[in-house]
Amino acid sequence: MRTINYLFYIALSVLLLSFTTVSDESKYKSLRKEVVKHYQKDPNPFKLKAANFLLDNLKDLYAVDGARVKLYADTIKKYYRNGNILHQKLLSVRYQ
Repeated sequence: MRTINYLFYIALSVLLLSFTTVSDESKYKSLRKEVVKHYQKDPNPFKLKAANFLLDNLKDLYAVDGARVKLYADTIKKYYRNGNILHQKLLSVRYQ
């Protein structure tokens, strides 16, 4: 029973944290346009090249924060003996 609850909470947290909206993509595109427009005016071409490199490589990286994440973390810490360790493991799964 405990294993089923554990797996349920993991599946639920992965599902909730994996949603991205169309607005995120549009925000990225508008930010990219602003940055490129800004650095096209700069006489140093390496700044534009560096900005494009950063935008290309940091597109899929993000930080998870907010009230829902805090509620999730508090729930994990409340119901599991080693809640802090479990919480850190769940957050680090994406990068392994």
